Amino acid sequence: MTEYVEKLRVNVRISRAGQPVVEGRVSLSQHSAVRPGPETLLELLDPSAGFLPFERTADDAIVLLSRQDIQWVMAGPEVASDLVRPQPFRYTREERVRVTLRSGEDFEGLIQMELPEYLNRISDYLNGTERYFPLRTRRGTYLIHKAAVREIFLYEDSPLPVGEDPDSL
Repeated sequence: MTEYVEKLRVNVRISRAGQPVVEGRVSLSQHSAVRPGPETLLELLDPSAGFLPFERTADDAIVLLSRQDIQWVMAGPEVASDLVRPQPFRYTREERVRVTLRSGEDFEGLIQMELPEYLNRISDYLNGTERYFPLRTRRGTYLIHKAAVREIFLYEDSPLPVGEDPDSL
């Protein structure tokens, strides 16, 4: 007999290219596979392929969304931040940016990073293996699929890597 596994249901909005934004719920595991605590939305989205079970608010229908087709996910305002992304030990950088998606949609906000001292640029962070990155905006935190991004405009210059002399460039 199959045992029912309790999940944490969280309200989200999901954007897919060429489609209207949909509202509904996704289910998170009560235990993360990679760290202590519950699974986060960022961890749920990260697999490169497969389908995301999604319950639409409009009609309570369960649909399976292709993870590759998702542009961004935004948690509802009532969702605790530790269910959106793992809590860092300490943010080492913040970059003010404008993100433009291939669909033409624009977002302005902050990308907060936790990087080792030898990797201190936003390009180091964005070139990491994770498929989504969090963007903090006035409307909330978006989890943006890197494959949906056309460009990211930096409002300030990124710092030089540790130990690099600006006069030698």
